[in-house]
Parts: sequence; structure tokens; C-alpha cells
Amino acid sequence: MRNETELLERRAFLLGEIDRVLALKRPTEEQIEVCESGHQEIRNIDHQLFMSESTGTVVGLDGLGASHAGDGDTRGGRTPGRCGLGGVESRSYSSMFPETHSNADFQNFGEYLDVLNSGRFDPRLNELRAMSEGSESGGGFLVPSQFSSTVFDTSLESEVVRPLATVFPMTSKTRQIPAWDSSDHQTSLFGGFVAAWEKEAGSLTDKNPKPRLMTMTAHKLYGLVRLSNELAADGIAIDSQLSKVMSDGLSWYLDQAFLFGSGVGEPLGIANSPAMIEVDPEENQTTGIVYPNLAKMFAKLLPASFSRSIWIANPTVLPSLLTLGVTIGVAGEVYHVINESSGKFSIFGRPVVFNEKLPSLNSRGDIMLCDLSLYGIGLRQDLQLEKSTHALFMTDESVWRIICRADGFALLDKPITLASGDTASGFVCLGERP
Repeated sequence: MRNETELLERRAFLLGEIDRVLALKRPTEEQIEVCESGHQEIRNIDHQLFMSESTGTVVGLDGLGASHAGDGDTRGGRTPGRCGLGGVESRSYSSMFPETHSNADFQNFGEYLDVLNSGRFDPRLNELRAMSEGSESGGGFLVPSQFSSTVFDTSLESEVVRPLATVFPMTSKTRQIPAWDSSDHQTSLFGGFVAAWEKEAGSLTDKNPKPRLMTMTAHKLYGLVRLSNELAADGIAIDSQLSKVMSDGLSWYLDQAFLFGSGVGEPLGIANSPAMIEVDPEENQTTGIVYPNLAKMFAKLLPASFSRSIWIANPTVLPSLLTLGVTIGVAGEVYHVINESSGKFSIFGRPVVFNEKLPSLNSRGDIMLCDLSLYGIGLRQDLQLEKSTHALFMTDESVWRIICRADGFALLDKPITLASGDTASGFVCLGERP
């Protein structure tokens, strides 16, 4: 059993091999296989690191698909660095883009914002403006990568999807992600792989692997912040005023898109993914949540996702869950479906995250069960910022515009047909109750 240092060293080596192959324009089948096997080993390492973080002991845990997590303490527990295919060790911006562009000799984020706020000429902005004009931007100035992490890494801690998703750094408008079609385990396992025990004079039926490419496109998310010119002129910590509201705003809108985006000019959210399985309510069920709802949802989850799944629910479902129990045995002992410990909730041993972005009780998707490592997020490296004093001239306010570019969609393009013929997915929701 390897210790944590050895696991991290092995993981870094595998990442280097994967990145080397992905940099090739036309990798061979053997090189793609190196990526796939490396990806699988990274997932197993990630699980070991996760269990090490949770229990203090590095243990082996088989299964598919773990993703790289952020450095932030999310939902009460620190999530260790994990990585998906072509990803990075951490979801933090500073880890994804460590040397994107210089800080143009600004000492800190506050000094950079003070210069933009003043409107005065500063030669340090020339480099950032020139780079901005060379990208697919809407104008303004690039935020130096060291300061972009102030915005992105702070917002990471209050999001639901990004801390557990597979995040792909994007250095151009689009990024292609290679994958195998493994949606039918009856006819072909994991991208066309087939095996059989050798028989005398027997033969093995060949299966052609079915590769597919997923393309991420960096969609623009515009954010506007109104700021009093008087407060800014009085020098009241403009960096703290802007960075917090930008972090909170980006966090909310990114999470909303990753959960419910339409896929048109924005990410395709989990709820609208073709991989989502919707569990129908029980016959004559008109309201609330009953035990069979949750049991059937769990049964539709991919077996490999059991140990990585989380429940996401609107807070309005909590009263229904808290009163939900199952009578067990002759003695009539009641098993409470939802458990609470130190303010943390779980159902069937999996964490429950309550989030206002989900629809209210009785709506489709008021509760979902998701393996978020099977959701891919593309994050563009350039965060752009610009100030305008004209739009709100009459109220003596300025408008700050921030542009973030990202994409997201489920890495599964449909539910998986298991070897038994049943269907399962990494994304399951409860249907609408009439």
C-alpha cells in the first residue's frame, strides 16, 4: 500500500503522460489506450486520496470516474485534489492556469482595481489591453491570473457542481475531449472492449471501439456591478467591495447554469441532460416524497457511482424527508430515511446538499441524485474586467463589467444499458407530482 506522497507522485506522472498524448494532433489507438488506462488509475488514486482525507488512512477503492476537486473547504469537508482526463490536480484557478500571464507589476488586486477605477493612464495596462484585444473578448482588460484566482477560488467554496465536477482548463474558445462510447454493457463493455475465456478451437468475436469527441465551447457570462463613485473615490477598499460581489455573483450564475442551463449559448445543465433518468412518482402520489421514490432513484444510479454520489434538494423538501420513516421487523422499529449529524444530512449513506436553485417541492427535479464527477466543465483562462462611468452618470455610479467564459455538460450522452438490460445513469431525478 503506497503512502500519500507516492500516490501524488504517481498521479503527477500519469497526468504528464495524458497531457503529452492529448497534445498530439492524431494520437494512435495505443496512445489513446494509454490515456484511458492512465485516467482509470488516476480515478483509483483519487478515491484513495479521498478516503485518506476522510479517515486518515490510504485505502484502495475500485470504481470509475473521480474528478479533480478544489482546494476550498466545500460543504464542511475539504475535498482532495482529483483529476479527470486532461484535467489538473485542483479545481482552483491558480492550479489550472499557474503561468497564464503576468501580473503586469501590480502588487495586488487592490492596486490593479484602483488604477482601473481612476481612469488614468498607466503603462502597466498596455500589456493587458493588448492581450485582451487579441482574444474573443468584449473589450476591457484581462485580470492577471494571480488576481483572477481571488474571484474564482473564493466562489468555488459556495458552489455545488464545480467542486465535484471534472473540470477542463480551456486556453482557446473550444476544446475537444476524446471518449469511448460505452453506453451498452450488454453488447460491448467500456468502448468496445470484449474478452472471453479461451476454448479449444474457439474464437473471439471482435468488437470495434466507438470513439466519440465532445466539444466544449466557451460561452460568455456577463456580470455587472454598480459601485458608488463617492465610495470608490474615498478609497474604501475597492478590492474587497468588488471581489466579494463578483465572486458571489459568478458562483451563483455558474452553478445555476451547470444545474439547469439550456445548452443554447450557455452550459447544458444536469437537469436537462439526455443522460438524466427521471423516476416517476408512485401511483396516486400527489405530494411530498415517499420512501419508494428515494429507493427507486438509488436503484437507477450507476453502481460505480454509489460511492461518489450526492443528493441535491430544494430546502422545501426537508419537512417531507424529516418525517419519512420505514417500519422494520415485528417490533416495529422505525428506520429514519434521512440522518443528521452536526448539521450534515445523509440519505442511504450519501450526503444531502440543500440548494435554493432547485425547484420547490413537488416539481420535477426538486430532489436529484448525482455523480458530479460525470459532469464536465470547461473554464476559459481569461477573466476580463472593464469600468464604465457613462451608463449611470445621473446617479454618480459606475458600472463594472466582468466577463467569464465557461461551458459544461454531462460526460454521459445517454443512460447506460447495464449487462442485465436495465438502465442506469450518474444523474437521477424525481418526476413532478401532480
